Order: sequence, then C-alpha cells, then structure tokens
Amino acid sequence: ATARHQVSAAKAALQPGGPQGAAPGTTAIRSPVNGVVLRRHAQSARPVQAGEPLLDIGDPAALEVEVDVLSSDAVRLSKGAAVELLRWGGGPVLQGAVARVEPGAFTKTSALGVEEQRVWVTVELLSPREQWSALGEAYRVHARFVLRSVDGAVTVPSGALFRPTGGGQ
Repeated sequence: ATARHQVSAAKAALQPGGPQGAAPGTTAIRSPVNGVVLRRHAQSARPVQAGEPLLDIGDPAALEVEVDVLSSDAVRLSKGAAVELLRWGGGPVLQGAVARVEPGAFTKTSALGVEEQRVWVTVELLSPREQWSALGEAYRVHARFVLRSVDGAVTVPSGALFRPTGGGQ
C-alpha cells in the first residue's frame, strides 16, 4: 500500500495543476493508511516541500508505550518481562509486557544536569482496551518493570525490622 501511494504521489507531482475545482497549483493528498489524525504539523495554508511531514496518522487501538530507561537498568530487561503502567490519568494500573529493548543508547541530560545514557524500551499493552481507551498518543505514563516476583512471599513494613544488638547473631 505504501509503494502504491508513493507511485500515486510521484504521478501527482508530475501533473500540472490540481484536481478539478481546486486552486491552481494545489494537489490532493491521500493517506496511504487508514486511521485518525494524531498530530498536524502544518498549522496554516502555505506551500510545502516534497517530503515535508503534514500529518501523523495512526490507529489508537494499536497503541504501544515507549519508555526511556537508564542503560544500566535496561540490560536487566528482556522481551516479555512484565510491566505495570501507573499514574497515566486513568483508574487501574495497566498491565504490559516488554516488546523490544532498543540496541542503541542515547544521551539525555537529567533534571539535575547530569548526562545519562538511556535506552528506548517498547511496551505492549496487555490490559483490555476498555481500561486504557482514554490514553492517547504522546501521553505521559510511569512504568514499573517487574524484574522478579515470588508467589506467597511474606512482606512487612521496613519500620518493623531491626538489627540485633550486642553479642553475636
């Protein structure tokens, strides 16, 4: 479909004028895919260059989450690892799984001015669509990666723990 669209765009660029009823020098542009407009790059009527992005079009039902993770933490992640998505603005914690850990890192400056090596991790949403239907493209979420879980583990508040004093054990 993309190749057909590219051929159609090339033919349109070679034709003088635009479609019937259109202003001279205009060209109709068709999307190569079905979807909804996620972002509009050009905000006013003006000439555009060939190859310049005009719109981002996507399928909200195929949403995935991208998280930048410190490279020292990313080495502990693997495909299929469980992920919990929190504080995204909706109700329940959303469940996901690591779909991909990018092989290359990039440098990002932290809020404290420290340069850090980070890696993009793609997370596939596993929760039912009804739970996250309000989530959209480029929305903010917090991710918690589950590195290990133990069924039936005893948990206590850290304030209830103390070190023995005096003597030996």
